[in-house]
Amino acid sequence: MRQANSAVPNIDSSLILSNDEIKYYLKLRENDSNENSLIERMRDYAVDHAENCMNVDILSKNRNYYLPELPKDGVIYLPFVALDHSASATAIGITYSSGSGGGGISSSEYEIQGINNNIIVFKDPFYKNVQISYTTASWPTSGSNNLLGDALKHALLKVIGNIYDYRSDFMAGKTINILPINSMSFFNKHKNVFI
Repeated sequence: MRQANSAVPNIDSSLILSNDEIKYYLKLRENDSNENSLIERMRDYAVDHAENCMNVDILSKNRNYYLPELPKDGVIYLPFVALDHSASATAIGITYSSGSGGGGISSSEYEIQGINNNIIVFKDPFYKNVQISYTTASWPTSGSNNLLGDALKHALLKVIGNIYDYRSDFMAGKTINILPINSMSFFNKHKNVFI
């Protein structure tokens, strides 16, 4: 069974959206500090939800990916690699273990391919218990003419707005069972297909 770990971001999600930007979008008073911790939790949840929806890391993370054995063709697709083509998976380290030993796999034993360095092709596909450690790059969210960052911010604000609107389980006599997902359509076109 393939396993990818849940990784902790290397940077704070406030670099993508500040509390003031969120408060402005939600039409809250800027000097209302009572909502800050709630807004921070909602922002972190929205970023995490977007990353899981797209299979892409928005915030840079250190990731580990485990495979009990390599596919017969020796081709591995790394999950959660940044979608930005100027960024890629970096600091890739690969280890394996077997009944009598194990250790690191030399970079001469595999080739890194793909626009985002998200494909690893092993020359010998017979390694067992392979663990791949890598660092994902962050999505760019600032700079001139950054449409990807602007679209991401807008989608995250929409998710945060939905979470804020439905932050209670009880609303005018109705029980809210699901979060409206129309904002997820923003993320669909940026999905990283992972097989």
